Amino acid sequence: MGSPPFQYIPLFQLGVTPTYHVPIDPTWGEMSASISWSWYGHQSTSPLANEPLNYQPHYENFDIRADWTNIFEQPFDLAFFMTNATDNLHIVGVIPLQTSAGFSSVSVNPPRMFGFSLKYRFEAATEETAAAAPYTPPAATAPMPAAPHSYLVFFDFNKSDLTAQAAGIVDQAARNAEGAKVTRLTVTGHTDTVGSDAYNMRLSRRRAESVATELEKDGIPSSEIEIVAEGKRDLLVPTADGVKEPQNRRVQIVYDGGANA
Repeated sequence: MGSPPFQYIPLFQLGVTPTYHVPIDPTWGEMSASISWSWYGHQSTSPLANEPLNYQPHYENFDIRADWTNIFEQPFDLAFFMTNATDNLHIVGVIPLQTSAGFSSVSVNPPRMFGFSLKYRFEAATEETAAAAPYTPPAATAPMPAAPHSYLVFFDFNKSDLTAQAAGIVDQAARNAEGAKVTRLTVTGHTDTVGSDAYNMRLSRRRAESVATELEKDGIPSSEIEIVAEGKRDLLVPTADGVKEPQNRRVQIVYDGGANA
């Protein structure tokens, strides 16, 4: 025969505490009510391995609480509480005396009880004491360098999709634009001089649209992005026609103004 289970320790135990916050005027403070439900599985009442095990059946318990905090915007909190609301009765302990006196002594759970509590929260400092304290100006710090307002994103030959490095640059531009509270970004696409003017205009637009799509993924609204296609015009590195110059295959992101301008 194996060892008996631990005395008065259930194998399963559950508990739920829902809370309702009463919708009142915030100047009245905050009111809430909660009820705690606990369920305990059957438990062994015999600690002796050489005796038949005695089991207490499962039982449940309800506790109720209501709180009113920050009463009328004052540092007072009032609470009402009730334990064992259903006034149930169950054994919580046994002193086995049958071997010496022929009987056992048991202890039971507390009966239903309720009460109130009132708490006053002492403030650490009042406005008067804070105003009386001498003013100490903050230590001087060097100004943060302004974030760049222009970014260049480069592309592979005859491609309009972003490389991993290019996507990182676009993401950085979006973060800096959001921090500066910018409301307008201009995205201008360019190509090298290989191919016809019409084809390169379409390619430069596709490149600008790829950058604009990445900016939108980063949280920049499309309404704040202006797309421009330059094709073979406005070369970063002047070349003859038909030259594959990597620095000319680019998109420039520019923003002006904003809080940090």
